[in-house]
Amino acid sequence: MPKRDFYINKVALEKLPMEIRNYAEGIRTFELNIEIYKRTVKGINFLSPLQQQIKEIDNSILEIKKYLEQAQENSDFSFIDSRMRDEALSLESLLDYYPAALIPNDVSNNDQHWSDLEELNERIWKEIRTSGYELYNCFLKAG
Repeated sequence: MPKRDFYINKVALEKLPMEIRNYAEGIRTFELNIEIYKRTVKGINFLSPLQQQIKEIDNSILEIKKYLEQAQENSDFSFIDSRMRDEALSLESLLDYYPAALIPNDVSNNDQHWSDLEELNERIWKEIRTSGYELYNCFLKAG
């Protein structure tokens, strides 16, 4: 399925309506920050919980983009700030869940390979979570 190119991604920030500019900037920054991590974990089976968590965050961002685009098309920004506060809370609940790596049960605690992979999972999640909380704060401050 081709990726949809949203208005808020195509237009220069300064050309966006003031009501959505800060939200769009936060989303762009977040997506740019996590893109490398999305590519890094893609296809690594033991990181499937992390992949799923990233997918849920992406779906949340997709819904926000749809809402912002609809508000832009209708020139109706009357509920945007309250909606974005709600979206911030939804994002927060996704960011507060730690997606542990799927380490096989028969692996000893001394197996450095699996320990390194769990550390990779943790470091990637920490970066995504940090970027996510920056977006969360952007949503709260913009409104």
